Amino acid sequence: TRTICALAGRDANAPQRPFFGSAPGVEVVPVRDTNSIVVDDQQPGVCAGIRHAVNAGCRVITISQGITLLPMRCVQEALDEAYAQGVIVVAAAGQHSPFFVFAPGRLRHAIAVGGTTPGLKVWIPSCAGPEVAISAPAEPIRVASTKFTGTYEYVYGESNGTSYATPLVAGTAALWLARWGAELDVRYPEKWQRVAAFRHVLRQSAQVPAGWDTQRNGAGVLDALATIQAGLPDRATLVPE
Repeated sequence: TRTICALAGRDANAPQRPFFGSAPGVEVVPVRDTNSIVVDDQQPGVCAGIRHAVNAGCRVITISQGITLLPMRCVQEALDEAYAQGVIVVAAAGQHSPFFVFAPGRLRHAIAVGGTTPGLKVWIPSCAGPEVAISAPAEPIRVASTKFTGTYEYVYGESNGTSYATPLVAGTAALWLARWGAELDVRYPEKWQRVAAFRHVLRQSAQVPAGWDTQRNGAGVLDALATIQAGLPDRATLVPE
């Protein structure tokens, strides 16, 4: 619930500022593939979850989970299948391991997202490495939460993590798809090309602060508006991963 509110949250009871998610109100297909954000022993669930989302017609998949051990072959195979179907998969880089990006984020065809704080600064706990494609806000993130005072009350709280940076990028992907619509099918006859095009635009439109380490923290910091407004790359410049 907390990560999805960062993706699609909309507060109808706050008329002065009703939108909080990166793609407010976007249709979401929730998939419970495991019982934990660390999924070392439940990797088949991740594989099945990715395939379920692809088969359900999802065009973007956001994954705020991590595999700390070696990923099973089925994880990469599921990502390959999503890529072949033109599905954009965005995954958290993870945290508290500064020189190691967790799977599925570090695997081929996943867009790994690192974390930042206000002022376009790296969120120190964020995982880093050449597999990170982009960074996005990870702290502080306003999230839906509950408070118990005899009964449960729904409130706003704060949280942090690349788990929240990830749906911000995924929401941007959803807006990008909505922005271009059927034109993507015309421009990119091979389905994987739309994934490659989004990755290209996402990275090219990123904000790059002074001293930014592109080898550890991705191309820069997410600029959702610039990503949506950027032109589409020529398909002749796109190559499959």
